[in-house]
Amino acid sequence: MSLKKAVILSNHFRSFEYISDYLVEFFGPNTDYYICAWDDEGGYINGTKYPSLIDNRYRYSKEYYSKTDKTYLETAIKNFDPVNYKIINNKLLYKLLDDVDFPINKFESKHFIDYTIGGFLPPYICSKMISESKIKYDIIIKARLDIIPIAPPKFNFEKHLNDLSSSSKDRILYTSRFLDEKNTSTLVKGVPYIQDEFFYGKAESILSFYKDIFLKIKKLYGISFLEKKLNRPKINGLLFSFTESSVNHSPLKWEVIRKDYVDSNSNLKDLASFKKIDKIWQSGKITNL
Repeated sequence: MSLKKAVILSNHFRSFEYISDYLVEFFGPNTDYYICAWDDEGGYINGTKYPSLIDNRYRYSKEYYSKTDKTYLETAIKNFDPVNYKIINNKLLYKLLDDVDFPINKFESKHFIDYTIGGFLPPYICSKMISESKIKYDIIIKARLDIIPIAPPKFNFEKHLNDLSSSSKDRILYTSRFLDEKNTSTLVKGVPYIQDEFFYGKAESILSFYKDIFLKIKKLYGISFLEKKLNRPKINGLLFSFTESSVNHSPLKWEVIRKDYVDSNSNLKDLASFKKIDKIWQSGKITNL
């Protein structure tokens, strides 16, 4: 009997309509999906106006948070037929932060809170939906609506998950971005740096990771020598460090699929990087875009 899997698909909708078939094929049968999407696109830009994706003029502009058409968004998600879904905005984020007395006033930038702390909200909501479903899962996979997992050649994903599920330890496996070509986490200014786009593990381990996550993050910011060093990968790395689960690197990788790249092959930041993705795509490893 195959494992029962739950996949968290979260954050900005972006290229989901391009990759949804690929995800279903990759994750295989006996998989349930839980979706939590922001109601804005969070970072798709006009490259001629803002030549760099990290241009602060753009990050602090209203255009960064341009709204997605809600009817379109809801229709696309419903058509995918997840077990449950939610579409959210940052009002919910600030309510949850207020509930734990998060020290919002110590941050100069609202963007930092929306982007860095807010990034944990959609998967947290999905984890709550999974818990409330009362469905017993063996494995939970945390992914995003705009990324694809990439497996090594001849890699048997189902066998890999069976081995993970049958391990005597509570385990979480994290992944690296394909274009980074890194096989391990790194230390940045002495703090573990682990990207949060795609990781997976035993169901209990993932649910435990997200339980009370904003209270955990608040405690990190209560450590004076850490507070100025933290961004999302560092927060993620520290949260992994504090978990009781065994945390290891996965042989899988992931990559962002940008809808605007696919639509127009335009150079918003790094066309060479897109061509590498295109090379994977043309090789047949990505077949449904």
